[in-house]
Amino acid sequence: AAGETYPCEMVIFATGVRANLTLPKMLELDIGQLGAVAVSPTMQPYKRGRLVPDVFLAGDVVQCQSAILAGPTMSQLGSSAVRQGLIAGANAAGARKSAGPVASPWVSVIGDKQIAGTGMSEGLASWYGIKTVEGKACGLTRARYYPGGKELIVKVLADECSHRLIGAQIIAGEDATGRINWITEAIIDGVTAEDFAVRSENAYCPPTSMVRDVVLAAVDDLCENLKKN
Repeated sequence: AAGETYPCEMVIFATGVRANLTLPKMLELDIGQLGAVAVSPTMQPYKRGRLVPDVFLAGDVVQCQSAILAGPTMSQLGSSAVRQGLIAGANAAGARKSAGPVASPWVSVIGDKQIAGTGMSEGLASWYGIKTVEGKACGLTRARYYPGGKELIVKVLADECSHRLIGAQIIAGEDATGRINWITEAIIDGVTAEDFAVRSENAYCPPTSMVRDVVLAAVDDLCENLKKN
């Protein structure tokens, strides 16, 4: 950086991904406002506003419908690409399937920690002009008295106006994936914090979770904070 040296033990590059538009531009396909190909729910591209027959696209090159915003978003994840590819392939073979909105859940492992997220972060929501309220909870991945439980921290976000869940982040010693997927389904379905708190159920066994999961404790905290706004 500017010819300077910074001593450190680890360097992490978060460079992002850009769609390769060489082929779409050769085909004169419509490029959306986010710099990727605009496609229909059937994964078909447009050309001058009209669907292109017998052409289907999926993966990093396409825009998709956001589960939170009214407009498109990018979901350049392997899990999203597989989901889109299954729909595109089925439709290319004559089916009529449609892709739903995305919340883009992700999970990474750093050392002995699992880091997961879904939907929007506070920063991204603020960039879109969405006022948010947060809820947090800390606990264990197993019953408190059961050996081997690991720390679990959950943060959930809701739209201040609608109370809809719009995002979450988790740091856990284990099973962050299952918990972030649970919240993702609620985001896609447009569930409010209050509905999630009273309607959600979690399976319980001492080696796998607390009797009331930390996710629910975080949503309870979110509901209390929403009452204050």
